Amino acid sequence: MTLLSSQDRRAAICLRLSDDPHKGTSREGEGIARQGEDCEAHADYNRWPVVHRLVDNDKTALRRRPGFEKLLKLIASGEVNVVIAWSSERLLKTKTDEYRFYETCLAAPQPVIVSYARGMTFDLSTPQGRKFFDNAASDARYETELKSERQKRANRQHAEKGRPAPGPRPFGYEPDRVTLREKEAKAAKAVYRAILAKGNLASQVRALNDAGLRTGQGNLWRTETLRKWLVSPRNAGLRSHRGEVVTKAAWPALVDEPTWRAVKAILESPARKMKTGKSAVGLLTGIARCVCGESVNMSGQSRTGAKNYTCRTGKHVSRAVQPVDDLVSDVVIGIIERDGADLLVDHDRPDVDALREELEASRVLLKQLGVDYAKKRIPRATMLAGIEAAEADIAEIEAKLADAGRVDILGPAVAAPDVRVWWYSGDVTNDQRRQIIDTLMDVTILPAVRGRKGFDPETVRISPKDSSRRAT
Repeated sequence: MTLLSSQDRRAAICLRLSDDPHKGTSREGEGIARQGEDCEAHADYNRWPVVHRLVDNDKTALRRRPGFEKLLKLIASGEVNVVIAWSSERLLKTKTDEYRFYETCLAAPQPVIVSYARGMTFDLSTPQGRKFFDNAASDARYETELKSERQKRANRQHAEKGRPAPGPRPFGYEPDRVTLREKEAKAAKAVYRAILAKGNLASQVRALNDAGLRTGQGNLWRTETLRKWLVSPRNAGLRSHRGEVVTKAAWPALVDEPTWRAVKAILESPARKMKTGKSAVGLLTGIARCVCGESVNMSGQSRTGAKNYTCRTGKHVSRAVQPVDDLVSDVVIGIIERDGADLLVDHDRPDVDALREELEASRVLLKQLGVDYAKKRIPRATMLAGIEAAEADIAEIEAKLADAGRVDILGPAVAAPDVRVWWYSGDVTNDQRRQIIDTLMDVTILPAVRGRKGFDPETVRISPKDSSRRAT
């Protein structure tokens, strides 16, 4: 291999670390610094003046590398004719990188050499240099792929043992990702309850931000951030890997699995897609009906300053909000005080523990089918049929768990020492009151009777729902 002299050489040092293990700590950047020190020493030893220092930290093969793109332009323009990197895998991550770099060097106005601080030096102006450079790149790529396979297997094994994945602190937990942070854990339970009570994401985002609670990364909550966090299996004490729940986690759950699955179903089902806009302001908006069957909305202020419930069509009823709300609230409070715990009885609620056992058995069966096929114990057709049946069973069980998670929203009201005080307290949200009303009764607002002054309770028809419709 013919090495060129150091005369008229202009070097660029290329540094890259695809994933800094110390990111976010006081040790962040140490790996890049070590690479830089070794490359600078290598340049000094060879008497190559360094004119550019390009860093692509935290840039994997799947992300655009600004430093690498700039390097190609510098080589093409002749501004750089020596490329120094710590090793081949730090310079070239993919076959595409290698091809583009190789073609750029061949077309460069000046001969280019590549030198690795922990490897060989290649003169790309000679056939031998190009051959050895290509061999070194292929060997490095092979080792990288083997390392990736080992790491994937290790990550899978780590997940199957229920251990937490590395990463930033998740909301509800301490930085160790296992210990509960009590204030956040309490708030998390409240958010799940609110979503089950037909609360929307926007109102929960406001509540969290107003309470001074931030995401695990210290940012303000946004609707999409909250949505993604709510559907995370880790909140139910489940360990997932590459989007698949693989086992129970080593950390305590923020909410039980049925509750998590119920909220997940609400947020992900197109038929029950959550609105992320403003919460309904009126107690009966969208719940109560006009005599024509349409829902009622809360209109703007009248001349007296009071707000009205009006038919969605704008044609049939227009009734003052406050007396209607007071009447409905009195009826709700009376039902809860009278029937108490009887409201919470649900004979159709499934056995959650049994469902969990069935779910785990189906998951084990799914894995075993793959093992049996790999060991040639069963033909491919049998494996595919078994997988289809097992996946159908899993979907059915998960749906039952989601239904079981629709906890009875009447529980807090029934448990309250004084239902009326609880109903009007600041601890109860408008969304909770609306869900309780929708659970217990149908409300129809009739037109006012002509010539009759004042509010007539007979113009609000309240029909209690039967127990089957009252269930969760």
